[in-house]
Amino acid sequence: MHHIEKTTVSGRVEHVFAHRFTVKTADAVILADLTPHGLKYVPLKGGDDVVIEGEQKPSEIRVESISIGPRTYILPPQPEHRGPQHSGPGMHHRGPPHRGGSHGRGEDIDTSVAKKALQAEGYDIVGDPRLRHRHTEWLVKKGGEVFEAHVTFDGEIRHVDPAEPRGKWDGRKV
Repeated sequence: MHHIEKTTVSGRVEHVFAHRFTVKTADAVILADLTPHGLKYVPLKGGDDVVIEGEQKPSEIRVESISIGPRTYILPPQPEHRGPQHSGPGMHHRGPPHRGGSHGRGEDIDTSVAKKALQAEGYDIVGDPRLRHRHTEWLVKKGGEVFEAHVTFDGEIRHVDPAEPRGKWDGRKV
């Protein structure tokens, strides 16, 4: 049976990285995770003195409650993961609900924000994007080289790697 270890830590917030943050205690620096769901409820910033309670994971503490000064925030349970939504063999995952529609076919999914982000960074786009569940993949050119760029629907360029000479981009004229 899996044993869940609860822990309490107090210290000062050093760095905040989206929904994760570091707390400097008297003994160490600890990584804590509010989860993207919990981030909506807690106004956290560097320099805050905090007391966090939560589940000790191997690399971080999953925060269940956090006190910042006199205020305590109890985070609601994280929504359960429902797993992939398939309608049958060969069917695609449904796209993010706020995007309305299934990815993989491109109907009614707006990729213009992702496209503008790439163009703002000086990339020339080669053809249409490949749509994924939470991001788009683009074949792009810059400085005479060809790359594969992964960009979220809201325009965050996650990473750009050299494009493989063979594989999913075969057939695209570069």
